[in-house]
Amino acid sequence: MRLSAMAGLLWAVSAWGELAHLPGAFGEMGFGARASGLGGACVVLVEGPDAALWNPAGLVGLRGREFLFSTTRQFGLVPCHTLLYGDQVLGYPVALGLRTAGDAALQEHTLLFSGAGILRGEVTSGVTAKVYYATFGGNPEGSWVTGGVDRQVKGSAWGFGLDVGLRGQLGGRLAWGVVVRDLLSWVQYDARNQAGTAEGGREAVPARVWLGLGFWAGGGTLFEVDIRKALYRDQRDRVFFGVERWAFGRIALRGGMAQDLEVEHNRTLSAGFGMNFQAGSVPVGVDVAYVSTELGDSFHFSLRWTGGK
Repeated sequence: MRLSAMAGLLWAVSAWGELAHLPGAFGEMGFGARASGLGGACVVLVEGPDAALWNPAGLVGLRGREFLFSTTRQFGLVPCHTLLYGDQVLGYPVALGLRTAGDAALQEHTLLFSGAGILRGEVTSGVTAKVYYATFGGNPEGSWVTGGVDRQVKGSAWGFGLDVGLRGQLGGRLAWGVVVRDLLSWVQYDARNQAGTAEGGREAVPARVWLGLGFWAGGGTLFEVDIRKALYRDQRDRVFFGVERWAFGRIALRGGMAQDLEVEHNRTLSAGFGMNFQAGSVPVGVDVAYVSTELGDSFHFSLRWTGGK
């Protein structure tokens, strides 16, 4: 069952076109301080409402009602904020969330609806539906006037995306995960300028496939290795590695890295920590991460609150 489930999910993305055209819209930015501290290796280890972003099959790890707020400035420049809520509805774990990223030049908003369940035995499955909305060209410094006509492109975009994921056990200490982000997607653009040269249109957000293997080493130590498989000629396979060490059940130290295969650049290094404590009768978790890339460095901060069953 485990192999057939993974094979079926990978087969579903085998017929994509050859080029992704590397669009910058609705990218993977600011997905939470714990995952960032793990170098982005979080397809298996993620549990809680942030599973709606990484692998919806991980929603089965919800511990009652959970709120999660995350914030960062990607590359030290682009503000990114995420608010997620997870709970049990009719016996199934679900999550609702909102992500915002960007500024007046390009402001993106993603509304998420996610749910999960047991597929068979120890294999869980999950789905995240995403509603996209963006505005662009609102920055005054982007004005480009020639011949008395402003050629700055302004407009908006909206669309839909669908992520699907699986997660399962391989014995007592190993687990696997696979997720396809934007398995189905489309975005409709409305673009305009005073010169009349801007055009709108429709395109898809490129699909991405992540495969992960997690290992519980004992003593509060967790490892994960992920591979993001390239589906298009203008992409490269990318590997992610993360390690987490818990002490006293309350403090976690994390480290990670990510690297494109077949090239020596585009490397990401990260480090972070987490802490759980009681704020009165409320369990609270705080996570902080520092991420270093060739494009710039960034701090990530997350605050988690866990309610009752």
